[in-house]
Amino acid sequence: MLNFAKFTLFSMGFSVLSITEAFATVTAQQVWSDLRQKLTANGFQISATEFRKDDTLTLRDLMVSYDLPLQQADGLGSVSLTLETVQFVDNLDGTVKIVFPDIMPVTFGKERD
Repeated sequence: MLNFAKFTLFSMGFSVLSITEAFATVTAQQVWSDLRQKLTANGFQISATEFRKDDTLTLRDLMVSYDLPLQQADGLGSVSLTLETVQFVDNLDGTVKIVFPDIMPVTFGKERD
């Protein structure tokens, strides 16, 4: 259940990022690289197609998933977040704005025997 709490906290953190900006002298690539590193270090699997145009780093088909731990003989399955696009925009003042889509589907799944 601790891992589920971790995923819930991650989701809340992702939501907060969607309405705020990262304040520091950083680039869009640095913010995304740091976020990706922290997520993978905590057991999340990430896939996305990245491309950069002008001041914007765009992630297409971003999927963040996490395998939930087994509890007794009945596994809890997995949780995944799939986003069509996420944009990291370099601002002139050294901050980065993160733009999320309006709809952010979260899927809970469990393999059946």
